This record gives sequence, C-alpha cells and structure tokens, in this order.
Amino acid sequence: MSMDKLAYLPFGNQGAIPDAQLNSLSSALSTVLPGEFDISILGPAATFRHKTVVMQAGQLAVAATATTPISVRRSEVPYATLRIPISGSCTFKLGNGRCVEQPGRTAVLLSGMARVAETSGVYASTHLALDPDRLLSTAQAMAGSDSPVDADRLDLSRDREVSLQQGALCFDSIFRAHFALLDAFVAQPAALALQAVDDLIYRSVVMLLYPAVLNADEGGSRQPMSVERRTLNAVCDYIKAHIDESISLTRLEQVSGFSRRTLQYAFLRHFACTPMQWVREQRLELARALLTHPDCNTSITQVALACGFPVCGLFSQYYAARFGEKPSATLARSRS
Repeated sequence: MSMDKLAYLPFGNQGAIPDAQLNSLSSALSTVLPGEFDISILGPAATFRHKTVVMQAGQLAVAATATTPISVRRSEVPYATLRIPISGSCTFKLGNGRCVEQPGRTAVLLSGMARVAETSGVYASTHLALDPDRLLSTAQAMAGSDSPVDADRLDLSRDREVSLQQGALCFDSIFRAHFALLDAFVAQPAALALQAVDDLIYRSVVMLLYPAVLNADEGGSRQPMSVERRTLNAVCDYIKAHIDESISLTRLEQVSGFSRRTLQYAFLRHFACTPMQWVREQRLELARALLTHPDCNTSITQVALACGFPVCGLFSQYYAARFGEKPSATLARSRS
C-alpha cells in the first residue's frame, strides 16, 4: 500500500505527513493516550505507512490516525477512550470478548483494561481520551441541577460498542461536523480555544451514551416569572463579564441551574433567541460601540478579539449581516 492510499483524516489532513516509523506512531498516540504501545505491522514491513494528527481543543486532546494494517497491544491504563471510526475497520480483543469499529455504524468505548487491536483495510479513526468527572458534570448541567442523572449510562469502566445512530440523531455526522470545526482552526490554536469545541464534543458524547438526557425536563419546566427573570439576569451578567472568553452552553446551564431545555425556552420567551445567539448579539453590540467610539489605536482585529471573535473574516460577516455594513466602514465613518 502506497502513501497516497492512506485514508483521509477528518482534521489536519493537509498538514499530516505520511511516516514509515512505528516509533513515531507510538509517540504521537502517547501524547493524547498516555501509555505503552506494542505495535506490530501486519503485512510486508516495506508497505507500512501512517499519518497522525493531535489537536488540543480546550481541555480535550483529540487524535486522528490513518494507518496501513497493524496490530496494537496495550497494557492497562487509568483512563477511557472513545474511538470514532472514519474508514476501514478495527477489532479489539478484550478478555473473552471483542468490539468492532464500523464506520457510520458503531463507535467503541474502551475502558483502561489491557487490549489487543487489529486494523484492516484503508483504516482511519479518531480517539478521545475522556474525563469521567467532566462527562458526568456535563450530563448534570444538561439535565438541570435538580434532575437525577443515571451515572451508570455514563460508566467508562465497561468496554462496549456504541451505536452511532440514536433515534433520529446520526452521531457519525455530528462528530464529523465537530472535526470539521477543528480542521477550520487547525493552524489557530488560540482561536480554537474560544470556540468551546471541547464542550460541543463532550455534550455529543453525553447524548451518544445517555440519549435520555435529551428528554430530561421535557417541554422545559416553567419557573415563576420572577425567578426565571432573576436567573436570566445572572446568566446575562456572566456572559457580559466573560464576553472576550470562551463561553459554552454547558457553563451557562451550570450558572443557571436550568436544564438545556429550560434554559433554551427561557431565552426564547424573554429574548426570542437561543442562549448562544444572545451571546453573539452581545458581542456584536459591544463591537459596534467600540467601533463607533474609537481611539487612535482601535483596529478591526483588536475589536474582534476583545469581543470574542477570534477570526476577523467571520466577525466581519456577522457584523455586516447584523448592521448592514462592514466593521471597517463603521470605523472609517466614526473617525471622519
């Protein structure tokens, strides 16, 4: 198998350089999946190739690997991983059982127990090293502070296959969308940190493992209007105080104590928009104020970053759609 037959990676593919060294594959994987890997080539050694990309999204490290057929033996480690297949197949031998990655069909959740894995075909997969405490706290935020969460559904100590189709939700498409966002910011780590992609991924993992959280607080429980208003005021104050930082939906749920549904419905009732749409609106209004009253050092880039927009091009698009002119036009008119 030649280099050009390695599978396409869902992020970082353009900068990924094919490599023929086993130790470089082990070293790359160990940055996101700490531990010792005993890797053997399946087939002629001269045909072995791999390419591996590791990205840091907030507090979550994500790896993507494409490789020719290999066998990997790993001893016990103190963490769990979720593997989302891209192409080809991988079979995990676990005690007396086995799990199989199937692109578009099944992901594999691996505990830290010892295992042997064998890949076949034009194989590629992504690997997420999961924090059980963060997974549980994300689920609790989504369900609401007063709702019980079934921790067993989020148990990371059991090896198992997980269907990527949960009801009407296709998690293969959902995770690929997250990976596309990673790819868009592959060369801009500071900008990536502001996108809260790690929160998006953790929320998707919660929904994948615990679909019932989607129905928690069905319909959005109504709080007394005065309580709801006070809670929204606290959420809005939090947003304004952190306008230039990464703001995640999970954090807003934690600030409010409301479930995902209750918070969404409360914002729709009071502001006719979702929480994250309100965040964007506040950022744009602040940008408008800064551009309308500039000083001699004001620049579009400076304003975009101060208002939580790490990419100037995207900021300009949002600004023009909201105010009918580019931010540069506002700045020029203000200075004239």
